[in-house]
Amino acid sequence: MINKIKILLLIILSTHLFSYNHPEIDWLTYETEHFIIHYHESTSRSAKEASLVAEEVYDSITKLYNFYPKTKTTIIVRDTDDISNGAAYYFDNKIVISSLPLNFDLRGSHRWLQNVITHEFTHIIQIGASMKYSQSFPMLFMQGIGYEDEKRTDVLYGYPNTIISYPIPNVSMPPWFAEGTAQHMGFYTYDFWDSHRDMILRDKTLNMKLLSLNQMNTFGKSGAGQEFVYTQGFSLTEYISQQYGDSTLYALTNEFSKKNIYSINKVFNNVLRRDANSVYNDWKNSLIEIYNIRTKNVSENLYEGEILVDQGITNLYPVFSPSGDKFAFLSNMDNDYFGQTDLYIYSFKDSLYTKIASGVKMAPCWYGDSTILYTKRSKPSKTGSRFYDFYKYSIALEDEERLTFGERVFSPSIDAHGRVFGVRYNDGTANIVTGHIDSLSLTEITDFDNGRQIYSTHIDGSILHFDFTDNHHRDIHTLDIIDIDSAPEHYKSEAPSTNGAQLLNNPLMVNEWDSRSPKKSNDKLVFSDDRTGIFNIYLVSDESSGFVTNVIGGAFTPSISKDGRILYSIYKDGGYRIAIINNPKIVDIDNVGYEDNYYKNWVAPDMIVSDKSLNDYSKYKEGFGSLA
Repeated sequence: MINKIKILLLIILSTHLFSYNHPEIDWLTYETEHFIIHYHESTSRSAKEASLVAEEVYDSITKLYNFYPKTKTTIIVRDTDDISNGAAYYFDNKIVISSLPLNFDLRGSHRWLQNVITHEFTHIIQIGASMKYSQSFPMLFMQGIGYEDEKRTDVLYGYPNTIISYPIPNVSMPPWFAEGTAQHMGFYTYDFWDSHRDMILRDKTLNMKLLSLNQMNTFGKSGAGQEFVYTQGFSLTEYISQQYGDSTLYALTNEFSKKNIYSINKVFNNVLRRDANSVYNDWKNSLIEIYNIRTKNVSENLYEGEILVDQGITNLYPVFSPSGDKFAFLSNMDNDYFGQTDLYIYSFKDSLYTKIASGVKMAPCWYGDSTILYTKRSKPSKTGSRFYDFYKYSIALEDEERLTFGERVFSPSIDAHGRVFGVRYNDGTANIVTGHIDSLSLTEITDFDNGRQIYSTHIDGSILHFDFTDNHHRDIHTLDIIDIDSAPEHYKSEAPSTNGAQLLNNPLMVNEWDSRSPKKSNDKLVFSDDRTGIFNIYLVSDESSGFVTNVIGGAFTPSISKDGRILYSIYKDGGYRIAIINNPKIVDIDNVGYEDNYYKNWVAPDMIVSDKSLNDYSKYKEGFGSLA
């Protein structure tokens, strides 16, 4: 039995290592003055852009914290799974990032590589500057154990009755300060205090539910609690910088590096001559005053509609069925964390909802009244990778069917002829793909190659709407799909030509603010818009145009029925709920959000962009970091 257990453990371990290391990939290396970039061929454009961004931000970050790594910082660019993340291994002087851009419903939309590299490199430098000992010494853990007297001569030790544990860490910086300063480096405007972060903090403040300073000192929270640490840390760091000067961030960081200091109160007292709780309370009181003033007009002129679903904290992407008697939506109501969403159907007939599929991501769509298309991350492939694929669910048969296999596609939409559209990423750039529901051989109908991030698709007749980011915020464009009505059989028998789609000359919504999640029905278009500083639902029709919601939190992912009802997701009291507006009316713009031209407070400069591959590279050679 013991030998069988050993064999089983070896199999599990080897499978895990195989899936993580991906030996099927040939790695390459590119070096700059301060960085070593490891990448594989399918991430060459992202690696090139990463190298440009990293060198651009190097001087400012290292000078602010007066810390310069002894060796070149390693950046690993990988695209082995449909996961968006970045991580800084500061003891190894190493950064690992995914080339797939982040699409997270608690964050705004910013160009991915510029944002994540600046953030993670700040961690490398700032935490490096705060280390109390050598980079090769993560921590020391001392433990003493005492035992009872032995009661029998054949017992070597008595039962343990005393345990003393004492850690001596090399790094003692609280996560809110580390994450706050990493976001603060957005003064390069690769990230900034946008409407999403402001929404989360505003909602927490006005509901008197801000995390305490002690709660901000730890991660490990369920729901959306992790994100609250990021957002509050970002805001408090900005407050400290504004009140005491940007150089204070270095002074606080340097104080953390002293060997005898492990208390944030000592750090604040030594640098600011005030304890941390006093600074926290001043910041908190300033937020209460600011948000009460800014939302006074909104609170007196609220227009939210009726809340239909409020279980859980993640209720997103409501989509009317063609008949309008039900809608599909995503929710985490039976799960612990924000991103653990399942697919539900809500019936207007009895106001009940039913879970029909687990693990569904992003917006679903209807094909008739009995079939739903959606996105899931599939089971690991033979090389251990997990990719997004299309699935469909038959309500009549109560059956789920996987439509694609390793296609890395999401956000489906489908027309009356069964032609499916979706988004696929390659090397950090999104393109739109199409195929037929009965034979999903997918073909790309756009040829973007510069890191454009596309989030959703919606087909209306022969016009495909999609929202995207090139820099900051989202814009809405359209594709004209030619001859789709006259030749539906063509799309069933073979893949359509890329000549079947062309960009319209006039983009639908390109502004200095964020316009996203377009949906259209009977010549009425709805989308989410934050020009006033707060996301609200905007309606465009032949009769009138304007905002049809006025909320204190935020209004997102709308859907409009044939008879003009509007579903949307409202962020309220720490989570997203599903609401409906049965008789939409245009709200006076003077009462919506902070102010009509609030977007002018945001700066959106040109980005460092690369659409080229790396040329001067070498084959990867195995090496070890200083800690190893």
